[in-house]
Amino acid sequence: MSYSTLPRIPSGWSQSDSQASTSPVSPEEGVVQSVIKIPSTTYLGVESTVAPTPQFERNTADLTSNERAALLASSSSAVAGSAADAPDQWAWRDVGCEARTLGRLSAPITLAASLQILNILVPGMVLGRLGTDAIAASALAMSVASFSAAAPLIGLLSALDTLCSQAATGSSRPGLPGIYLQRCLLLCIASFIPSVILWWNIHPIFIYLRQDPVIAAMAAHYLRYVTFSLFFTLAFESIKKFFIAQGFHHAISLVQVLGTPITLASVYFLAVHPATSIGYVGIPASVAISYALSSLMAFAWLKTYGGSRGWTGLSWEAFRGWGRMARLAVPGAVMVSSEIVALDLLTVATSYLGPTALAAQAIVSMTIQSSGTLLMGLSAVTANRVGNLLGLAQPHRARNAATAALGCGTIVGIVLGVILYSLRGQWSYIFNPDPEVHAIVKRMIPLLASLLALTVITALSLGILRGQGRPKIGAYMNLASFYLVAAPVGFLTLRYTSMGIVGLWLSFFMAVLTSGLGQLVFLLRTNWYDQVLKCEARLAHDGHHEGLMTPENHPSA
Repeated sequence: MSYSTLPRIPSGWSQSDSQASTSPVSPEEGVVQSVIKIPSTTYLGVESTVAPTPQFERNTADLTSNERAALLASSSSAVAGSAADAPDQWAWRDVGCEARTLGRLSAPITLAASLQILNILVPGMVLGRLGTDAIAASALAMSVASFSAAAPLIGLLSALDTLCSQAATGSSRPGLPGIYLQRCLLLCIASFIPSVILWWNIHPIFIYLRQDPVIAAMAAHYLRYVTFSLFFTLAFESIKKFFIAQGFHHAISLVQVLGTPITLASVYFLAVHPATSIGYVGIPASVAISYALSSLMAFAWLKTYGGSRGWTGLSWEAFRGWGRMARLAVPGAVMVSSEIVALDLLTVATSYLGPTALAAQAIVSMTIQSSGTLLMGLSAVTANRVGNLLGLAQPHRARNAATAALGCGTIVGIVLGVILYSLRGQWSYIFNPDPEVHAIVKRMIPLLASLLALTVITALSLGILRGQGRPKIGAYMNLASFYLVAAPVGFLTLRYTSMGIVGLWLSFFMAVLTSGLGQLVFLLRTNWYDQVLKCEARLAHDGHHEGLMTPENHPSA
């Protein structure tokens, strides 16, 4: 076994320059002032920068029966020698190997997310059958819920994509991912309190904004139930990110699959069955029940079958370090919520066009949200794959993973767009039988199909940035695109043209295109060696300055 030195490669240097350089990191770079000594060996057919001791090999062999083996070593099909690859060794062959790895990791998550789409589509269909007022009120309520709490809080959870994935492979503290999970949940709960107060007193605000009195009363009542559904949604989504970071892809996917029939059964009994129905508010109540039970099942699996890996119990340390967490969580919140808030503002703007347009907007929004559920899984797997490899100090394989994700995302986006376009004549009737609503939705399908294909690429780009720990870039690009491009274009089309809802969605498409192109430019200019050093510096704060793993300090040793 040999030990190699991984120096920092300043931006603009070639990789061949880096291989000839052995100088330590300069203090002015502000990351790490000493050279990182990383073991280099061939392990399970892959040259890894984490050299296993005999004990480490035995422990990892035991782990190959579950998903976490992917965090510490790849299969023989993975790209070899990433930390020491020469420039001419980087080829599409390597990217193809990483694409197969991503496919293997994302397959269970994608399958579960596909089933989870039923949790959006079926409640939407039930609301449509309950009447136009019910679906319009739920659309207004969920729009307010999204931009006032749901989107920012889901964005806060995106910090776990960076911290848990890098800590799972880059820290010698076995319980550090669990501490990050607790810390992020506490931050979300504290941030949720003002929104809860707003939601329970929002009816006068709806009236002041000149909403239809009936719709306003129904939406205000609906929001009170959304309070509970969002709380349990946050709990489950944070646990899901924790599981993916630990490599438990199949386990969390199984929990999601089991949660789907729970949701459907709850919807039937609380919103459809005459004897037990509580009306349209049975939809958020069903979501709350489903996510609460799913969270309990996930945690029970971790304690029973997962060996509590990554979790060492509740810790007072979760109440410290909120500032460091916020530096990743807040940009993540902006990155995620800026797009969702823009989408929900479209719904608010559409509400002034009448109930028919608002019902069509609800169908379009559910279509985008359904695809977004699928994309969140793909994006999370990509973010964690990149973060895991950076934690293992394998910058070239992290780059290959990012390239493979974008390539696969392009194909997936095109396929989804074609499927939606082929269903343009029947899509709206799944949700609402109103022919006027159908005419509006059918006219918008070509634009939505193009938007869907573009959204896949943008979502994966954001996932890569989260895996790197650079959510600020996505936040800046989304803010500029949605509020300097989409907002003025949408206002002009609504005010001075007769395009109506189509003009609003055209402005949204332009914003997604602008943001996606900007993110790709930054990704192409990424210094992957620099990201490894920043990963170590980030983990050193919570790892008591233990640094990247070596055979001596690995938790399995």
